[in-house]
Amino acid sequence: MTVSASQHKWNSGKYIVHGYLTDASGKNVGFGATSVDVVAPKKIGSASRGNYDVFNKIVYLDAGHGGYDPGASYFGISEKSLTLAIQSRVKAKLEAEGYQVVTTRTNDSFVDLTDRSRAANASESDIFVSIHINAAGSSDVQGIETYYYQPYAEYPSRINAAYHANPTRLSMSDTLANAIQSSLINATGAQNQGVKRRTFAVLRETTAPAVLLELGFLSNPQEAARLTTSAYQETLANAIVAGIKAYYEKESNV
Repeated sequence: MTVSASQHKWNSGKYIVHGYLTDASGKNVGFGATSVDVVAPKKIGSASRGNYDVFNKIVYLDAGHGGYDPGASYFGISEKSLTLAIQSRVKAKLEAEGYQVVTTRTNDSFVDLTDRSRAANASESDIFVSIHINAAGSSDVQGIETYYYQPYAEYPSRINAAYHANPTRLSMSDTLANAIQSSLINATGAQNQGVKRRTFAVLRETTAPAVLLELGFLSNPQEAARLTTSAYQETLANAIVAGIKAYYEKESNV
């Protein structure tokens, strides 16, 4: 016997149901039990639409900057090129793990910040991961840091007013940020600049749990040199994927 979970409050699974047996007239003639297979209806929607208990295994990757916006530029290296290269590696690895990946850009093109979030919100994605490379006034500063959203009244949301400060979104963003940051530090041995909160536009305007990664400082000569190597980009990509998988395991059991 199979029934729909929409008829009751059970989860999917096999249940033993006990009850009275009746004859054609409705008279109790005994007591019995039967096995029931319960099939829960598939949940619809996505975190990118504000449904935070739905997981579609869709990841949105946002390579920072692009086109006429190079981002940080030091030693002949542009942030926009590094973010795209690292995104490409992360995308391939996630797809090999069975995830669907949506990206802001796949070439050297400029995309407005609000348009990045608008595309993410239309993507049915579970999470939003923005990839960046840092810079500082001092060439001594180095390390990796990860950001998630901090609401500020003076920076109201333009397209995500209903969800930007949603407690579930913020909690899940915290979990995602810490999972990826921990994975990155363990894999690279880079200085841990920590998990921080800011009101960056892409974090504010994206409905799904969202993080922004700063994968090193181009202004630091040693870190800049590492970031250009295929081996280090591969290490970073593997760590990002491991952090994303850890998030899914904790939040969704996917």
